[in-house]
Amino acid sequence: AAGFDDVTVILGDGGYGYPAHAPYDRVILTVGAADVLPAWVEQLRPEGVLVLPIQLGAGMYSAALRKRRDGTLIGESLVPCGFIRLRGAFASDEREVRLGYWHVYVEPGP
Repeated sequence: AAGFDDVTVILGDGGYGYPAHAPYDRVILTVGAADVLPAWVEQLRPEGVLVLPIQLGAGMYSAALRKRRDGTLIGESLVPCGFIRLRGAFASDEREVRLGYWHVYVEPGP
């Protein structure tokens, strides 16, 4: 409807990726994640790059990870950022605590 012929829209849970068109040169998430999910790595071509906002300790960071030929990931960059968190089957179980103007996200536990 927008006049672009080379666009495919997929409705589903992004945590599973989209194996039908894999492998991908890039997997870019626009939602915060608590972990790197196996589907994203499996569907990434060797030497491809996974970019995701990931919760690390007390902050969220945009991480760029390159997949080596042996399947391992190596970090290429890490920059502070803020994104809405992943929902659905792969949502983390962290809790949000509001302290005045602040929203603090904490892992479950005592």
